Amino acid sequence: MAEAVEREIAHGSGEAAAPRIGKPVGTAPEPFGQPAPGPGQWVRTRGTVRPHYVFWSRDAVAEGAVWAGRALAQAGVGSADRVALGLANGQQARLFAEGATALGAEVAWADPDGAVAAAATVWLTDPFTALVWPASANVRLILLTEGPAAGPALRAKITGRFAQPVAVRELYTVGEMPGPLALECPRGVLHLRGEEGAAHLVDPVTGEPAEPGRVAVPVVAGAFGPLSTDDAVAATACDCGLSGRAFARVLGRMPVPHVEGRPVYLADLVEALFRTPGFAGRASARIAYDRGRGVDYLALAVAVEAGASPERVAAAVDYSVAGRLRLTPRVEVRPAAGPPGVTLRDERAGS
Repeated sequence: MAEAVEREIAHGSGEAAAPRIGKPVGTAPEPFGQPAPGPGQWVRTRGTVRPHYVFWSRDAVAEGAVWAGRALAQAGVGSADRVALGLANGQQARLFAEGATALGAEVAWADPDGAVAAAATVWLTDPFTALVWPASANVRLILLTEGPAAGPALRAKITGRFAQPVAVRELYTVGEMPGPLALECPRGVLHLRGEEGAAHLVDPVTGEPAEPGRVAVPVVAGAFGPLSTDDAVAATACDCGLSGRAFARVLGRMPVPHVEGRPVYLADLVEALFRTPGFAGRASARIAYDRGRGVDYLALAVAVEAGASPERVAAAVDYSVAGRLRLTPRVEVRPAAGPPGVTLRDERAGS
C-alpha cells in the first residue's frame, strides 16, 4: 500500500486578547451543537452555493493584523502612502486596513467611479480589478491578493497601463487564516510568515519538512492549530533577506479524496462534527477500500463526552455527516482521549 496522505486540523482554545477587528463576514448557517472552541468568531470564507465557515480566534485575528502591517512594511508601504483597498473578503480587508493604518498610511475603500484608486499610491486588490481601475501617475506599487491568477502575461497587461514604472508584488492569503500568509520578495519568490512556527512547508505524503525543488503544502498555525491550505506549491530557496520558508509559485490545489463520487473536504467534516451534541472534540477519519463489497467508504472514530449516550452520538454524527458530505459514514464511538482535533487519512492504495 502506498504511503497515506494525512492532513490534520487541531482545535484549541485558551484565553485571548479582546478582538481588534469588527464583526465577521458571515455567521454559521445554523446553531452549532457545541460551543465554539475558544473565544472568537465564525467567518464565512467562501460565497458558494455551499458556503464554508472557519473559526477565527481573537488572538489569531490580532496577530493577523500585526502580520498584515509587517508584510505591508516589507513591501515598501509607509506613512507617505495612500492605500486603495479593493478586496472581496471584507474581513481580510479590515486586517490590511488596520495594518496599513499602523504604519501611518492613509487607507480608503475603493469607490465605483475609481476616484480613490486614481488618487492612491498603492493598490491592494485582485489582478482583475487592477485591470479596470483608472491608471494614474500616482500609483507606484500594486499588491495582489490573488496572485496565482496573475502570471507574467497578466502582470504585463497591468503594468502596461501606466506611463511610469509600477512594482507588482503578491500577498498570498487563504480564507482560513487571518491576514497574509506569504509575501513576494523583489526576486519573485514568496516567503511564508516569519514568526517561529507560524507557517512551514511540508511534503504532502510524508508530512516532513519539504526540501527545495519539491512540491509542498503550506501548513499554518491557524485558529485551531496546524492547518493545511491544500495548495500545492513549488518549494525553493532564496537569500534575499526575508525570513520564512520560500516557494516559487502556487501550482494548484492538492487532489481532494472522493468517496461514492463525492469530495471529502476536511472543513466540511469538521463543521459536521462540531454540530453534533455529545461530540467531545476529537475524531479520526479514514477513507478506505472495502474489498469484499468493492466500494470505498468513510470510517469515523469519534470521542464522546462523559455521560453522553454512545448510540445517540453515533446516530447524530451519522446524520450530520450525511447531511453535510452527502454520504453515509461508518461510525464508532470511544471515550475522549488526547488533545482535541480532527484528522483525515486516505488509506487507499495509490493515494
